[in-house]
Amino acid sequence: MRRRGIALMALLLGGAVALRSWVGWPLQVVTDGMAPTVAAGDVVWVSQSTPAVGEVVRVRMAPDEDPQLARLVAGPGQTVEVARGVLYVDGVARTLGQEKTTAGCGDRSWVQRMESWDHGTGWVVPGKTVASVVVPAGHGFVLGDNRPSAGDSQKWGPVALIRIGGVATHVLWSFDGCGGSRWSRLGKRINWAP
Repeated sequence: MRRRGIALMALLLGGAVALRSWVGWPLQVVTDGMAPTVAAGDVVWVSQSTPAVGEVVRVRMAPDEDPQLARLVAGPGQTVEVARGVLYVDGVARTLGQEKTTAGCGDRSWVQRMESWDHGTGWVVPGKTVASVVVPAGHGFVLGDNRPSAGDSQKWGPVALIRIGGVATHVLWSFDGCGGSRWSRLGKRINWAP
């Protein structure tokens, strides 16, 4: 009986490692750096896949930092600049002219601008000015969708691609800061639809 228990535990542990290595894993979001696309209190599924520019990715900005979510806005060799709240990648404005205000829990609200990527459009909260930078080889440039609250490349600069792992795909569960579940967010697709 003891051998069977050990074998079962080894099988379960091996299955968990394989699931994380080949499929993905859940991640709890603790900051508003991606709000309202992904809000603090959301539990998201991170797929073990190669990210494309414009997708929300799991990133560790520095070795001693916890993993977080941010949008990969540029890859190696691309030029990034933010001027007057408009994001430019290789001289092309990704931020469009439309604006809207989104209310959050309590008295929180965000004035957002629309951004466009190859796979769709979505809303971001503009951040501070970022001087023109060419992303070095082996690096990416990531920005949160709520840029004033994000600890992203605005603060850290380009991040090594080995610190970017997985694409956030869907909200699995969501708790709000007001003491309840956000049922409307369950199953929400994270990356913008075309």
